[in-house]
Amino acid sequence: MIKTYIKGIYDSLSLKEKEIADYIINNSETVINSTISELAKNIGISDSTVYRFIRKIGFIGYNDFKIKLTQELSFKKKKRNMDDNIPSYAKIIVENNINLIEDSLNLLNYDDLQRVIDEIYETERVFFLGVGSSSFVCEYFAKKLNVLGKYSLYYSDTHMMNSIIPTLNSNDLIIVISHTGVTKDIVILSEAIREYSRNIVSITSGIESPLAKLSKIVLTTAYAKDTSKIEFLSSRISEFIVSEIIINGYYEKLEKDNPLYLKNLLSKIDAQRLSEKGLK
Repeated sequence: MIKTYIKGIYDSLSLKEKEIADYIINNSETVINSTISELAKNIGISDSTVYRFIRKIGFIGYNDFKIKLTQELSFKKKKRNMDDNIPSYAKIIVENNINLIEDSLNLLNYDDLQRVIDEIYETERVFFLGVGSSSFVCEYFAKKLNVLGKYSLYYSDTHMMNSIIPTLNSNDLIIVISHTGVTKDIVILSEAIREYSRNIVSITSGIESPLAKLSKIVLTTAYAKDTSKIEFLSSRISEFIVSEIIINGYYEKLEKDNPLYLKNLLSKIDAQRLSEKGLK
C-alpha cells in the first residue's frame, strides 16, 4: 500500500522526493531497520527533507511510517523465478493480480464511487476516453452501460473524440481511464473537454497526475508496471475491477429506484437472446 501510493504520486514529486521514493521502493528492508538519520545519510539528504516526505505521504512521523511498512513487508509478494515450472509462476501471477485488486480496494474512496454511480444515473450521456490498453476497459465499460439502457459512447480514435468535444455540455459525464494519468493525448483532450464540461471522472493510479488535477472525481487504482509479456493484464486489471463495481452499483440503483424500467429492459434483453438463439 505504501509503495503503491508512492508509485501513484511519483510523477508529481520533486527530484529530491523522487530520490527518497526510489530508495524506499528499492530498499524497503533497509529502511525498516534504519533511523531517520541513517536513511537521510544513505540517500544523501537532510533529516528534515525525509521527514517532510513522510508527512507528505500521510504519516504523522517516521516511526508510524516504519511500523506500517514493516507490516506490509510481512506480506511481501513472492518474486518470480523464470526457471520455475508453469504451475509455480502461474500461481505467482495470480497472486500478484489479487494483490493489485486488494490494493485498489484499499485506495478507493467509496463515497466517490457512489457519487459516480449517481452521476451516471442522472446524466443523459456518458462518454469514455482512453488509449492503448485502457481502450479495452473503455469499450467494455461503455458496452455494459449501453446494455443497461444508458447512452454511452467510446471512440478508440482520439481524432474522432476530439471532433465531438464541441458537442459536449455540462450535463454530459466523461469518464477518462488512464493508468498513469500522464499520457499526453489523454491530458490534452481532457483539457479541451473542460472548456465544455467539468464533469470529468478519472480512473487512474496517478493520484496527483495532470489528469487527476483536471478531474472532478478521481477513482484511484493500484499502480502496476508491466515487467514481462506474461503480466500484460496487470496494469489494467484494477481498472476493470473498478468499472465492474460501478456497473454493478448502477444496476443496483436501477433495481432500487426504477424497478419497472429495469424489468422491462431485462425482458427485452431476454427476448433478444431467444431470438438470436433461434437464428443459430
